[in-house]
Amino acid sequence: MQATRLKHCAFFALMLLPLYTFCAGVHIASPGDDLQAILDSGADLALQQSATYKVKNTLVVRRDNQKIYTFGAKALKDYAILTPENPELNVILNAPDCKNLLVKNVVFFANRYGLGVNENKGDGFIHLGGTNNAVKDCFFAYSRSGTFFKVNDDACGAKAIGNIFFGAGADCRGSGAAKSEKSKAKWSDSLTYAGTGGLVENNLMLDQTDVGIAIFCAENTIFKDNIIAAVSRESLGGINVVDRVKGRDRKLGDKEVFSYKGVVIENNLVDAKGARVHIAFPAGRRIWGFGETNILLEGGKFLNNCISGPAMGYGFVACDVLDFEFSGNTSDAICSDKGDGIGPENRPASPGAFIYAKGRVDSCKLQPEFKEADGYLVHLLRCNHGKLRSPGGFRLYDYNKNEARAVVDTAYIEMLGRKPTKAEFESEFKWLNSDKYAADDLRRKIMNTREFAEKNPGAFKDLHEFRLNKWRDCIDKIQRRYLRDKHRLPTAKELYFEIWLEFEQGK
Repeated sequence: MQATRLKHCAFFALMLLPLYTFCAGVHIASPGDDLQAILDSGADLALQQSATYKVKNTLVVRRDNQKIYTFGAKALKDYAILTPENPELNVILNAPDCKNLLVKNVVFFANRYGLGVNENKGDGFIHLGGTNNAVKDCFFAYSRSGTFFKVNDDACGAKAIGNIFFGAGADCRGSGAAKSEKSKAKWSDSLTYAGTGGLVENNLMLDQTDVGIAIFCAENTIFKDNIIAAVSRESLGGINVVDRVKGRDRKLGDKEVFSYKGVVIENNLVDAKGARVHIAFPAGRRIWGFGETNILLEGGKFLNNCISGPAMGYGFVACDVLDFEFSGNTSDAICSDKGDGIGPENRPASPGAFIYAKGRVDSCKLQPEFKEADGYLVHLLRCNHGKLRSPGGFRLYDYNKNEARAVVDTAYIEMLGRKPTKAEFESEFKWLNSDKYAADDLRRKIMNTREFAEKNPGAFKDLHEFRLNKWRDCIDKIQRRYLRDKHRLPTAKELYFEIWLEFEQGK
Protein backbone atom coordinates (compact mmCIF):
# COMPACT_ATOMS: atom_id res chain seq x y z
CA MET A 1 0.00 0.00 0.00
CA GLN A 2 2.80 2.41 0.95
CA ALA A 3 4.61 1.70 -2.37
CA THR A 4 1.40 2.38 -4.32
CA ARG A 5 0.96 5.72 -2.57
CA LEU A 6 4.54 6.68 -3.37
CA LYS A 7 3.99 5.86 -7.05
CA HIS A 8 0.84 7.99 -7.11
CA CYS A 9 2.68 10.88 -5.44
CA ALA A 10 5.49 10.68 -7.98
CA PHE A 11 2.96 10.65 -10.85
CA PHE A 12 1.14 13.75 -9.61
CA ALA A 13 4.45 15.52 -8.94
CA LEU A 14 5.39 15.03 -12.59
CA MET A 15 1.98 16.22 -13.72
CA LEU A 16 2.38 19.39 -11.67
CA LEU A 17 5.91 20.16 -12.92
CA PRO A 18 4.88 22.64 -15.65
CA LEU A 19 2.68 24.48 -13.12
CA TYR A 20 5.56 24.58 -10.64
CA THR A 21 7.98 26.06 -13.17
CA PHE A 22 5.45 28.75 -14.07
CA CYS A 23 4.83 29.57 -10.43
CA ALA A 24 8.59 29.63 -9.83
CA GLY A 25 8.84 32.61 -12.18
CA VAL A 26 8.93 31.33 -15.76
CA HIS A 27 6.70 33.53 -17.88
CA ILE A 28 6.34 32.19 -21.42
CA ALA A 29 5.80 35.01 -23.88
CA SER A 30 2.96 34.75 -26.38
CA PRO A 31 3.10 36.01 -29.97
CA GLY A 32 2.02 39.62 -29.80
CA ASP A 33 3.59 40.25 -26.39
CA ASP A 34 6.08 43.10 -26.03
CA LEU A 35 9.31 41.10 -26.21
CA GLN A 36 11.47 44.18 -25.77
CA ALA A 37 9.70 45.05 -22.51
CA ILE A 38 10.43 41.55 -21.19
CA LEU A 39 14.12 41.94 -22.02
CA ASP A 40 14.24 45.43 -20.53
CA SER A 41 12.79 44.08 -17.28
CA GLY A 42 15.85 41.88 -16.90
CA ALA A 43 13.83 38.66 -17.11
CA ASP A 44 14.66 35.79 -19.41
CA LEU A 45 12.70 35.69 -22.67
CA ALA A 46 11.04 32.27 -22.81
CA LEU A 47 9.18 31.52 -26.03
CA GLN A 48 6.40 29.06 -26.84
CA GLN A 49 7.23 25.88 -28.68
CA SER A 50 6.65 26.10 -32.46
CA ALA A 51 5.16 29.61 -32.17
CA THR A 52 5.98 32.37 -34.67
CA TYR A 53 6.85 35.82 -33.35
CA LYS A 54 6.74 38.64 -35.89
CA VAL A 55 9.21 41.26 -34.74
CA LYS A 56 8.56 44.94 -35.60
CA ASN A 57 11.78 46.48 -34.27
CA THR A 58 15.25 45.19 -33.45
CA LEU A 59 15.30 43.40 -30.10
CA VAL A 60 18.11 44.94 -28.04
CA VAL A 61 19.63 43.13 -25.04
CA ARG A 62 20.81 45.69 -22.46
CA ARG A 63 20.91 43.63 -19.26
CA ASP A 64 23.44 41.01 -18.18
CA ASN A 65 22.89 37.29 -17.55
CA GLN A 66 19.75 36.89 -19.66
CA LYS A 67 18.51 33.98 -21.72
CA ILE A 68 16.42 33.90 -24.89
CA TYR A 69 15.12 30.39 -25.54
CA THR A 70 12.21 28.16 -26.46
CA PHE A 71 10.74 26.71 -23.27
CA GLY A 72 10.92 22.90 -23.23
CA ALA A 73 12.29 22.56 -26.77
CA LYS A 74 14.15 19.40 -27.67
CA ALA A 75 14.48 19.28 -31.47
CA LEU A 76 14.16 21.69 -34.39
CA LYS A 77 10.40 21.57 -34.97
CA ASP A 78 9.88 22.56 -31.32
CA TYR A 79 11.82 25.80 -31.74
CA ALA A 80 10.01 29.14 -31.67
CA ILE A 81 10.47 31.31 -34.76
CA LEU A 82 11.60 34.94 -34.73
CA THR A 83 11.00 36.65 -38.07
CA PRO A 84 10.74 40.27 -39.28
CA GLU A 85 7.28 41.72 -39.69
CA ASN A 86 8.37 44.12 -42.44
CA PRO A 87 11.21 44.47 -44.98
CA GLU A 88 12.62 47.54 -43.22
CA LEU A 89 13.81 45.44 -40.26
CA ASN A 90 17.43 44.54 -40.99
CA VAL A 91 18.72 43.40 -37.59
CA ILE A 92 16.41 41.23 -35.53
CA LEU A 93 18.61 40.87 -32.41
CA ASN A 94 21.37 43.15 -31.15
CA ALA A 95 23.43 42.51 -28.02
CA PRO A 96 25.97 45.35 -28.14
CA ASP A 97 27.31 45.56 -24.59
CA CYS A 98 25.84 42.92 -22.28
CA LYS A 99 27.43 39.96 -20.51
CA ASN A 100 26.59 36.26 -20.35
CA LEU A 101 23.66 36.28 -22.78
CA LEU A 102 22.55 32.83 -23.93
CA VAL A 103 20.37 32.43 -27.02
CA LYS A 104 19.28 28.81 -27.46
CA ASN A 105 16.78 26.70 -29.44
CA VAL A 106 15.38 29.51 -31.59
CA VAL A 107 14.72 29.71 -35.35
CA PHE A 108 15.84 32.97 -36.93
CA PHE A 109 13.86 33.11 -40.17
CA ALA A 110 14.94 36.12 -42.25
CA ASN A 111 12.35 35.35 -44.97
CA ARG A 112 14.33 36.43 -48.03
CA TYR A 113 11.66 35.13 -50.39
CA GLY A 114 8.76 36.81 -48.63
CA LEU A 115 10.29 40.16 -47.71
CA GLY A 116 12.91 40.60 -50.41
CA VAL A 117 16.55 41.53 -50.02
CA ASN A 118 18.09 44.04 -47.65
CA GLU A 119 20.18 46.35 -49.82
CA ASN A 120 22.47 47.21 -46.89
CA LYS A 121 24.76 44.20 -47.21
CA GLY A 122 26.78 45.12 -44.12
CA ASP A 123 23.96 44.37 -41.73
CA GLY A 124 23.77 41.04 -39.99
CA PHE A 125 20.53 39.47 -38.82
CA ILE A 126 22.11 39.09 -35.38
CA HIS A 127 24.79 41.40 -33.93
CA LEU A 128 26.77 40.19 -30.94
CA GLY A 129 29.10 42.38 -28.88
CA GLY A 130 29.75 42.44 -25.15
CA THR A 131 31.40 39.71 -23.08
CA ASN A 132 30.89 35.93 -22.94
CA ASN A 133 27.67 35.93 -24.98
CA ALA A 134 26.62 32.75 -26.76
CA VAL A 135 24.25 31.51 -29.46
CA LYS A 136 23.72 27.74 -29.26
CA ASP A 137 21.60 25.15 -31.07
CA CYS A 138 19.71 27.70 -33.16
CA PHE A 139 18.55 27.50 -36.77
CA PHE A 140 19.07 30.32 -39.31
CA ALA A 141 17.16 30.32 -42.60
CA TYR A 142 17.24 32.47 -45.75
CA SER A 143 19.37 35.50 -45.02
CA ARG A 144 18.36 38.88 -46.47
CA SER A 145 21.62 40.75 -45.91
CA GLY A 146 25.40 40.40 -46.10
CA THR A 147 25.68 38.00 -43.18
CA PHE A 148 23.41 35.99 -40.92
CA PHE A 149 25.37 36.37 -37.72
CA LYS A 150 27.89 39.13 -37.00
CA VAL A 151 30.25 39.08 -34.02
CA ASN A 152 31.46 42.66 -33.60
CA ASP A 153 35.12 43.57 -33.23
CA ASP A 154 34.58 44.72 -29.62
CA ALA A 155 33.10 41.36 -28.57
CA CYS A 156 35.11 39.22 -26.14
CA GLY A 157 34.48 35.52 -25.58
CA ALA A 158 31.54 35.26 -28.01
CA LYS A 159 30.48 31.70 -28.81
CA ALA A 160 28.56 30.14 -31.70
CA ILE A 161 28.01 26.46 -30.95
CA GLY A 162 25.82 23.79 -32.54
CA ASN A 163 23.90 26.11 -34.86
CA ILE A 164 22.55 25.30 -38.32
CA PHE A 165 22.62 27.84 -41.16
CA PHE A 166 20.53 27.18 -44.26
CA GLY A 167 20.57 29.32 -47.40
CA ALA A 168 22.44 32.63 -47.24
CA GLY A 169 22.25 34.85 -50.32
CA ALA A 170 22.27 34.29 -54.07
CA ASP A 171 25.29 32.97 -55.95
CA CYS A 172 26.93 34.37 -59.08
CA ARG A 173 24.88 32.06 -61.34
CA GLY A 174 21.59 33.08 -59.67
CA SER A 175 20.84 30.10 -57.41
CA GLY A 176 19.16 31.32 -54.25
CA ALA A 177 17.94 34.53 -55.87
CA ALA A 178 14.61 36.06 -54.92
CA LYS A 179 12.35 37.36 -57.68
CA SER A 180 13.56 40.89 -56.96
CA GLU A 181 17.19 39.90 -57.63
CA LYS A 182 17.16 39.67 -61.39
CA SER A 183 19.76 42.39 -61.82
CA LYS A 184 22.59 41.39 -59.48
CA ALA A 185 23.60 38.57 -57.15
CA LYS A 186 23.65 39.52 -53.47
CA TRP A 187 26.01 37.26 -51.60
CA SER A 188 25.82 36.45 -47.89
CA ASP A 189 27.98 34.84 -45.19
CA SER A 190 26.77 32.42 -42.58
CA LEU A 191 28.99 33.92 -39.84
CA THR A 192 31.24 36.98 -39.71
CA TYR A 193 33.55 36.95 -36.70
CA ALA A 194 35.69 39.91 -35.61
CA GLY A 195 35.67 39.44 -31.83
CA THR A 196 38.47 38.02 -29.69
CA GLY A 197 38.90 35.07 -27.34
CA GLY A 198 35.84 33.18 -28.55
CA LEU A 199 34.72 29.83 -29.87
CA VAL A 200 32.94 28.78 -33.08
CA GLU A 201 32.31 25.06 -32.82
CA ASN A 202 30.15 22.30 -34.26
CA ASN A 203 28.07 24.47 -36.62
CA LEU A 204 26.51 23.15 -39.83
CA MET A 205 26.53 25.75 -42.62
CA LEU A 206 24.64 24.96 -45.82
CA ASP A 207 24.40 27.00 -49.02
CA GLN A 208 26.01 30.26 -48.01
CA THR A 209 27.00 32.18 -51.13
CA ASP A 210 29.80 34.42 -49.87
CA VAL A 211 31.69 32.71 -47.03
CA GLY A 212 30.87 30.10 -44.41
CA ILE A 213 32.99 31.72 -41.70
CA ALA A 214 34.61 35.07 -42.50
CA ILE A 215 37.29 35.77 -39.87
CA PHE A 216 38.40 39.35 -39.21
CA CYS A 217 41.61 38.95 -37.18
CA ALA A 218 39.72 37.46 -34.16
CA GLU A 219 42.80 36.82 -32.05
CA ASN A 220 42.72 33.85 -29.66
CA THR A 221 39.51 32.42 -31.14
CA ILE A 222 39.03 28.72 -31.93
CA PHE A 223 37.10 27.60 -35.03
CA LYS A 224 36.65 23.84 -34.85
CA ASP A 225 34.46 20.92 -35.95
CA ASN A 226 32.33 23.00 -38.33
CA ILE A 227 30.83 21.72 -41.60
CA ILE A 228 30.53 24.14 -44.54
CA ALA A 229 28.83 22.71 -47.60
CA ALA A 230 27.77 23.97 -51.01
CA VAL A 231 24.63 21.97 -51.80
CA SER A 232 22.78 24.01 -54.42
CA ARG A 233 24.55 27.39 -54.33
CA GLU A 234 28.14 28.27 -55.09
CA SER A 235 30.17 29.42 -52.09
CA LEU A 236 32.97 31.89 -52.71
CA GLY A 237 34.85 30.86 -49.57
CA GLY A 238 34.78 28.21 -46.87
CA ILE A 239 36.67 29.60 -43.87
CA ASN A 240 38.40 32.85 -44.80
CA VAL A 241 41.54 34.39 -43.39
CA VAL A 242 41.74 37.36 -45.74
CA ASP A 243 40.31 40.34 -43.83
CA ARG A 244 41.67 42.92 -41.41
CA VAL A 245 40.58 45.06 -38.48
CA LYS A 246 42.15 48.46 -37.96
CA GLY A 247 44.02 48.70 -34.69
CA ARG A 248 45.13 45.08 -34.75
CA ASP A 249 48.18 45.79 -36.85
CA ARG A 250 51.84 46.67 -36.56
CA LYS A 251 54.49 47.98 -38.92
CA LEU A 252 57.18 45.70 -40.28
CA GLY A 253 59.38 47.70 -42.64
CA ASP A 254 57.11 48.86 -45.42
CA LYS A 255 54.51 46.22 -44.54
CA GLU A 256 51.34 46.52 -42.47
CA VAL A 257 50.93 43.32 -40.45
CA PHE A 258 47.50 42.31 -39.10
CA SER A 259 47.29 39.85 -36.23
CA TYR A 260 45.67 36.43 -36.35
CA LYS A 261 47.68 35.27 -33.35
CA GLY A 262 45.93 32.57 -31.37
CA VAL A 263 43.46 31.85 -34.19
CA VAL A 264 43.16 28.09 -34.60
CA ILE A 265 41.12 26.62 -37.46
CA GLU A 266 40.87 22.94 -36.67
CA ASN A 267 39.03 19.81 -37.83
CA ASN A 268 36.60 21.61 -40.12
CA LEU A 269 35.19 20.20 -43.37
CA VAL A 270 34.48 22.26 -46.49
CA ASP A 271 32.47 20.17 -48.96
CA ALA A 272 31.86 21.16 -52.59
CA LYS A 273 29.22 18.45 -52.84
CA GLY A 274 26.62 20.04 -55.08
CA ALA A 275 28.06 23.36 -56.23
CA ARG A 276 31.40 25.08 -56.62
CA VAL A 277 33.41 26.25 -53.61
CA HIS A 278 35.72 28.83 -55.15
CA ILE A 279 38.39 28.84 -52.37
CA ALA A 280 37.97 26.61 -49.34
CA PHE A 281 40.67 27.92 -46.97
CA PRO A 282 42.28 31.13 -48.28
CA ALA A 283 45.04 32.68 -46.14
CA GLY A 284 46.15 36.08 -47.41
CA ARG A 285 44.37 39.22 -48.45
CA ARG A 286 45.08 39.44 -52.19
CA ILE A 287 43.90 35.89 -52.80
CA TRP A 288 40.44 37.41 -52.55
CA GLY A 289 40.97 40.65 -54.49
CA PHE A 290 43.29 43.26 -55.91
CA GLY A 291 45.54 45.94 -54.42
CA GLU A 292 47.05 46.33 -50.96
CA THR A 293 50.34 44.69 -51.80
CA ASN A 294 51.82 45.88 -48.50
CA ILE A 295 49.41 43.86 -46.29
CA LEU A 296 50.58 40.78 -44.36
CA LEU A 297 48.49 38.55 -42.07
CA GLU A 298 50.25 36.98 -39.10
CA GLY A 299 49.97 34.04 -36.78
CA GLY A 300 47.06 31.72 -37.69
CA LYS A 301 46.96 27.91 -37.62
CA PHE A 302 45.13 25.48 -39.94
CA LEU A 303 45.15 22.05 -38.32
CA ASN A 304 43.54 18.77 -39.47
CA ASN A 305 40.93 20.33 -41.73
CA CYS A 306 39.55 18.61 -44.82
CA ILE A 307 38.27 19.62 -48.25
CA SER A 308 35.95 17.35 -50.20
CA GLY A 309 33.65 17.21 -53.19
CA PRO A 310 33.90 17.16 -57.00
CA ALA A 311 33.23 20.90 -57.52
CA MET A 312 36.14 22.46 -55.63
CA GLY A 313 38.14 25.34 -57.07
CA TYR A 314 41.11 25.98 -54.80
CA GLY A 315 41.71 24.31 -51.44
CA PHE A 316 44.32 25.55 -48.95
CA VAL A 317 46.00 28.66 -50.37
CA ALA A 318 48.76 30.70 -48.72
CA CYS A 319 50.03 34.07 -49.95
CA ASP A 320 51.24 37.18 -48.07
CA VAL A 321 51.22 35.47 -44.67
CA LEU A 322 53.72 35.47 -41.82
CA ASP A 323 54.24 32.81 -39.14
CA PHE A 324 51.28 30.64 -40.20
CA GLU A 325 51.06 26.89 -39.68
CA PHE A 326 49.38 24.29 -41.90
CA SER A 327 49.51 20.78 -40.46
CA GLY A 328 47.52 17.58 -40.85
CA ASN A 329 45.08 18.99 -43.41
CA THR A 330 43.71 16.58 -46.03
CA SER A 331 41.88 16.56 -49.34
CA ASP A 332 39.68 14.15 -51.23
CA ALA A 333 38.32 16.96 -53.41
CA ILE A 334 38.55 17.41 -57.17
CA CYS A 335 39.93 20.88 -57.89
CA SER A 336 39.25 22.41 -61.30
CA ASP A 337 38.94 25.65 -63.29
CA LYS A 338 41.10 28.71 -62.79
CA GLY A 339 39.84 31.76 -60.99
CA ASP A 340 39.21 35.03 -62.79
CA GLY A 341 42.41 36.75 -61.73
CA ILE A 342 43.39 40.10 -63.20
CA GLY A 343 41.44 39.67 -66.43
CA PRO A 344 40.04 37.21 -68.99
CA GLU A 345 43.37 37.14 -70.81
CA ASN A 346 45.50 37.14 -67.67
CA ARG A 347 44.32 34.29 -65.48
CA PRO A 348 45.93 33.22 -62.17
CA ALA A 349 47.57 29.98 -61.02
CA SER A 350 46.03 26.60 -61.72
CA PRO A 351 43.73 25.23 -59.00
CA GLY A 352 44.98 22.75 -56.46
CA ALA A 353 44.34 21.36 -53.02
CA PHE A 354 47.51 22.88 -51.47
CA ILE A 355 49.25 25.82 -53.14
CA TYR A 356 51.42 28.70 -52.02
CA ALA A 357 53.09 31.73 -53.58
CA LYS A 358 56.88 31.43 -53.60
CA GLY A 359 58.53 34.27 -51.70
CA ARG A 360 55.22 35.38 -50.17
CA VAL A 361 55.03 33.02 -47.17
CA ASP A 362 57.44 34.13 -44.46
CA SER A 363 58.43 31.96 -41.46
CA CYS A 364 55.49 29.63 -42.16
CA LYS A 365 55.18 25.92 -41.49
CA LEU A 366 53.69 24.32 -44.61
CA GLN A 367 52.84 20.63 -44.67
CA PRO A 368 54.53 18.55 -47.41
CA GLU A 369 51.46 18.51 -49.69
CA PHE A 370 51.85 22.20 -50.54
CA LYS A 371 53.06 22.96 -54.06
CA GLU A 372 54.41 26.17 -55.46
CA ALA A 373 51.78 27.97 -57.56
CA ASP A 374 52.38 27.94 -61.30
CA GLY A 375 51.16 31.53 -61.58
CA TYR A 376 50.08 34.44 -59.44
CA LEU A 377 47.59 34.07 -56.56
CA VAL A 378 45.46 37.19 -56.88
CA HIS A 379 41.62 37.13 -57.08
CA LEU A 380 41.12 33.38 -57.33
CA LEU A 381 37.34 33.76 -57.34
CA ARG A 382 35.57 32.77 -60.53
CA CYS A 383 32.65 35.18 -60.51
CA ASN A 384 33.48 38.36 -62.42
CA HIS A 385 34.67 37.68 -65.97
CA GLY A 386 31.88 35.43 -67.24
CA LYS A 387 29.37 36.85 -69.68
CA LEU A 388 26.21 38.37 -68.23
CA ARG A 389 22.76 36.83 -68.59
CA SER A 390 21.40 40.40 -68.64
CA PRO A 391 22.93 43.85 -68.10
CA GLY A 392 24.41 43.73 -64.60
CA GLY A 393 22.94 40.25 -64.07
CA PHE A 394 24.07 36.78 -63.14
CA ARG A 395 27.19 35.28 -64.67
CA LEU A 396 27.35 32.64 -67.38
CA TYR A 397 30.03 29.97 -67.06
CA ASP A 398 30.41 26.56 -68.62
CA TYR A 399 30.26 23.50 -66.36
CA ASN A 400 33.02 20.95 -66.68
CA LYS A 401 32.11 17.29 -66.19
CA ASN A 402 33.18 17.16 -62.54
CA GLU A 403 31.25 20.26 -61.56
CA ALA A 404 28.21 19.15 -63.57
CA ARG A 405 28.37 15.74 -61.89
CA ALA A 406 28.18 17.47 -58.51
CA VAL A 407 25.25 19.65 -59.52
CA VAL A 408 23.20 16.90 -61.19
CA ASP A 409 23.84 14.10 -58.67
CA THR A 410 23.02 16.31 -55.69
CA ALA A 411 19.89 17.75 -57.27
CA TYR A 412 18.53 14.28 -58.11
CA ILE A 413 19.31 12.90 -54.65
CA GLU A 414 17.75 15.87 -52.88
CA MET A 415 14.64 16.13 -55.08
CA LEU A 416 14.03 12.51 -56.12
CA GLY A 417 15.90 10.35 -53.62
CA ARG A 418 18.14 8.74 -56.22
CA LYS A 419 21.11 9.38 -58.48
CA PRO A 420 20.57 10.04 -62.18
CA THR A 421 21.14 7.33 -64.74
CA LYS A 422 24.04 7.71 -67.15
CA ALA A 423 21.66 8.85 -69.86
CA GLU A 424 19.98 11.35 -67.54
CA PHE A 425 23.33 12.79 -66.50
CA GLU A 426 24.47 13.25 -70.09
CA SER A 427 21.18 14.93 -70.95
CA GLU A 428 21.30 17.25 -67.95
CA PHE A 429 24.97 18.07 -68.62
CA LYS A 430 24.11 19.25 -72.11
CA TRP A 431 21.06 21.14 -70.83
CA LEU A 432 23.01 22.95 -68.09
CA ASN A 433 25.59 24.18 -70.58
CA SER A 434 23.07 25.04 -73.29
CA ASP A 435 22.18 28.29 -71.51
CA LYS A 436 24.51 28.09 -68.49
CA TYR A 437 21.60 27.25 -66.20
CA ALA A 438 21.94 27.50 -62.40
CA ALA A 439 21.48 24.59 -59.98
CA ASP A 440 18.13 26.08 -58.92
CA ASP A 441 16.96 25.91 -62.55
CA LEU A 442 17.68 22.18 -62.61
CA ARG A 443 15.71 21.65 -59.39
CA ARG A 444 12.74 23.55 -60.79
CA LYS A 445 12.93 21.43 -63.92
CA ILE A 446 12.82 18.28 -61.75
CA MET A 447 9.84 19.67 -59.81
CA ASN A 448 7.85 19.66 -63.06
CA THR A 449 8.30 15.93 -63.61
CA ARG A 450 5.73 13.22 -62.86
CA GLU A 451 8.28 11.36 -60.75
CA PHE A 452 8.69 14.35 -58.43
CA ALA A 453 4.93 14.74 -58.07
CA GLU A 454 4.51 11.06 -57.24
CA LYS A 455 7.33 11.05 -54.70
CA ASN A 456 6.34 14.35 -53.10
CA PRO A 457 2.53 14.44 -53.01
CA GLY A 458 1.23 17.79 -51.83
CA ALA A 459 4.70 19.35 -52.09
CA PHE A 460 5.11 23.09 -52.11
CA LYS A 461 5.28 24.61 -55.58
CA ASP A 462 7.94 27.10 -54.53
CA LEU A 463 11.45 25.61 -54.62
CA HIS A 464 12.78 27.46 -51.58
CA GLU A 465 9.77 26.61 -49.45
CA PHE A 466 10.00 22.97 -50.49
CA ARG A 467 13.72 22.72 -49.70
CA LEU A 468 13.44 24.45 -46.34
CA ASN A 469 10.66 22.14 -45.19
CA LYS A 470 12.40 19.01 -46.50
CA TRP A 471 15.64 19.83 -44.69
CA ARG A 472 13.86 20.96 -41.52
CA ASP A 473 11.82 17.74 -41.33
CA CYS A 474 14.89 15.58 -41.91
CA ILE A 475 16.99 17.43 -39.33
CA ASP A 476 14.23 17.18 -36.74
CA LYS A 477 13.82 13.45 -37.40
CA ILE A 478 17.54 12.77 -36.95
CA GLN A 479 17.78 14.93 -33.84
CA ARG A 480 14.91 13.07 -32.18
CA ARG A 481 16.46 9.73 -33.06
CA TYR A 482 19.75 10.75 -31.45
CA LEU A 483 17.96 12.07 -28.37
CA ARG A 484 16.08 8.78 -28.03
CA ASP A 485 19.03 6.47 -28.70
CA LYS A 486 22.05 8.44 -27.47
CA HIS A 487 20.50 11.07 -25.19
CA ARG A 488 22.18 13.92 -27.07
CA LEU A 489 21.90 15.87 -30.29
CA PRO A 490 24.04 14.78 -33.25
CA THR A 491 27.25 16.64 -33.96
CA ALA A 492 27.37 18.78 -37.10
CA LYS A 493 29.32 16.06 -38.90
CA GLU A 494 26.98 13.29 -37.82
CA LEU A 495 23.94 15.32 -38.80
CA TYR A 496 25.32 16.26 -42.22
CA PHE A 497 26.12 12.71 -43.27
CA GLU A 498 22.91 11.30 -41.76
CA ILE A 499 20.88 13.78 -43.83
CA TRP A 500 22.42 12.51 -47.05
CA LEU A 501 21.81 8.90 -46.04
CA GLU A 502 18.14 9.76 -45.52
CA PHE A 503 17.92 11.55 -48.87
CA GLU A 504 19.67 8.75 -50.75
CA GLN A 505 17.13 6.30 -49.35
CA GLY A 506 14.32 8.46 -50.66
CA LYS A 507 13.23 9.66 -47.23
